[in-house]
Amino acid sequence: MSESDEEPERLENQDPNFEEDFGGKEWPFSGKRGPDEIPLPTGAACVKINDVSGGLSEKFRDFSFGGQGDQLPAIPGIFVDGVGPVPVPLWEERAQRLIEKCEKSPFGHNIGTKMDENVRKSWELQPDHVQFRNPMWKTGMEKMAATIADRLGYKDIPLHCVLYKLLVYGEGGHFLKHQDTEKKDGMIATLVVQPPSLHEGGDLVVYRHGEECGNSTLVSVFFSKFFSRVKEKHAVVLDIAKLVRKFAWGVIGKALLEALICVDWNQDDIYVMQTTLAVVRALERGQAQQDLLSFAVGKAESLPDDRLISSRSLEELWRLVLSDSDDGILSTLSRKFERMNPRLSAPAVEIFSRYLRDNHLPEERRALLVAILSCHSG
Repeated sequence: MSESDEEPERLENQDPNFEEDFGGKEWPFSGKRGPDEIPLPTGAACVKINDVSGGLSEKFRDFSFGGQGDQLPAIPGIFVDGVGPVPVPLWEERAQRLIEKCEKSPFGHNIGTKMDENVRKSWELQPDHVQFRNPMWKTGMEKMAATIADRLGYKDIPLHCVLYKLLVYGEGGHFLKHQDTEKKDGMIATLVVQPPSLHEGGDLVVYRHGEECGNSTLVSVFFSKFFSRVKEKHAVVLDIAKLVRKFAWGVIGKALLEALICVDWNQDDIYVMQTTLAVVRALERGQAQQDLLSFAVGKAESLPDDRLISSRSLEELWRLVLSDSDDGILSTLSRKFERMNPRLSAPAVEIFSRYLRDNHLPEERRALLVAILSCHSG
């Protein structure tokens, strides 16, 4: 081992001396090493600072995060001078009055600012014109600040959320990729609060080290990080179907299936199966539909016979499997019913009998239903 290799170890065992490390003319973190080596700082104090800083990215991985603001009241009580109360969701007439009060948003350029709607198209209002009259808003923001501090690695360090501006984005509004800047001394992050909206569309895209988190990647992040926080999951079935139709299943499918598996539903597999079937029903036949249908059949297979046979989704399950599934999915569900206690199978027998009267049912599937019925005859 060379003398230079031993130096960091010796420095780590020394007591830090900040006056010694920072008292010279040369910045102590500008260590010089070979082209294939990692530069190291000089001085015991700076080595310890370097070690602590280097471990932050491993310990605190949330450099950017978001979700539903459950800590904030649904009605913030926004009041704008010259406009009055601002309802949420915002309707067209009040939105126009709000925009008339605002100024067009500039963007930073070198040491000044510029106006160019090709770069940024939005309106803004300074904070001295905005009030939040719901007293629960202040309490909610204090709770949210504590959560943010913990997630960003500032545990037990008080952070304060300070309103910087109110922004209004209309149809076609945008702000091109940019790096946010420190607006005030001591600012360590930007918090964006979006009140409820009547409109949908648009992405908030986060970049780190040039990596983009947007489009299909953002959808995968939603499924893996935020889907579990949606309380009424059946209410977003059509939205999930829209996402599945819009983006490549090979990119977002794994994240959605893992979200369905891992979510604490606070109910049982009946609810999981029903929600998944609702998404399947909204899709056209394809790989996404097959994978989701296979997942729903897997949930059905794991249910006790009495729970499955009494489910209001039983007929829907068989309809989708008989009309849209591949042979493997059909075989899995068929085995479940072949093994079912005959005393419980009356609702299924009634469903099978109706399908056997359907002249459009393929012969091989008709034969399979007959085979299941034979297991429950006599």
